[in-house]
Amino acid sequence: MFKLKRHMIRVYIILAICVIGIGANYLNIESENITTNKFVVGKYEKKSVIGNADIKENQNPVGTPIKAELTAYCNDPRCSGEWGAQTAMQTVTRLGVIAAPTDISLGSKMYIPELENYKADGIFDVEDRGGAIKVKKDGTYVIDVWVPTYEEAVEFGRKKTTIYLLE
Repeated sequence: MFKLKRHMIRVYIILAICVIGIGANYLNIESENITTNKFVVGKYEKKSVIGNADIKENQNPVGTPIKAELTAYCNDPRCSGEWGAQTAMQTVTRLGVIAAPTDISLGSKMYIPELENYKADGIFDVEDRGGAIKVKKDGTYVIDVWVPTYEEAVEFGRKKTTIYLLE
């Protein structure tokens, strides 16, 4: 019994030393603030080194170009039937959701330049499918864009354009 008490006392002493050492080390840690990015807001008033040289924007689209015919759908039963707001990915329809043919994977992203006025960055998520969503015989993809109301879906009509499959 006496040996057990001595052993337990040693264990408690070692444990106390560890706790005190860790605590002391924790309290003495010096922190250093490092500025990695600095943003300065103001007016730049120096003249440009390049003068009035023509600056061309990058006109090359990113992604695989796809010929598409855009249509619109909404949560109204006249558009979605019994499905309502539920997508094929089991998410809820919202701004930026599109329905695409089955050869485009759910979760893919598509850039639709024609719809930048509808969604600022023009990037849409493929989260839905549909009965009329297909690839036509001429290779044109029928893509359905979600809009909030039935009236907007009717007004949207059909738009032929080029879209880009990202990744």
